[in-house]
Amino acid sequence: MNKSAFIHQQLAEIARRMFERKLTDMSGGNLSARVGDQIIISPRHAGSRKHWQLTSSDFIEGPIESDDLLSDPRFSREGKAHLAVYRAFPIIQGIVHAHPFHALPFIAAGKPIPPVLEGTQKFGTVPVIEYAPAHSADLADRIVAGLRGQE
Repeated sequence: MNKSAFIHQQLAEIARRMFERKLTDMSGGNLSARVGDQIIISPRHAGSRKHWQLTSSDFIEGPIESDDLLSDPRFSREGKAHLAVYRAFPIIQGIVHAHPFHALPFIAAGKPIPPVLEGTQKFGTVPVIEYAPAHSADLADRIVAGLRGQE
């Protein structure tokens, strides 16, 4: 099995586990990984239509440095943000865009998430970026800006 096929399988397993553990929901989100100069990303509607029960063949793969994947009808609408992050931060090897049950109230209120357990204090407060419309270039830009300085 080549590395790309292995990553497809691993992402499918991660997606199932995230959904089972209420770390994401049926309304959206996506997973991706960088493999060399390629992105492997979960498809559009992975939550709403497939309930995160993905197979290796569900994932889409293409070059990070081009916009070729944007024309694929299965390409996730938030994939633009994944591409922007991979382009801005070559060190990043994987991205999880999830809707964790216990974090959503903070996000809806626009409030950062402070660490409340000793085991999470090392991560500090999780910031919230300023609102931007879903699947927009503005959102991708705000995500990249929000990550800058945290390399």
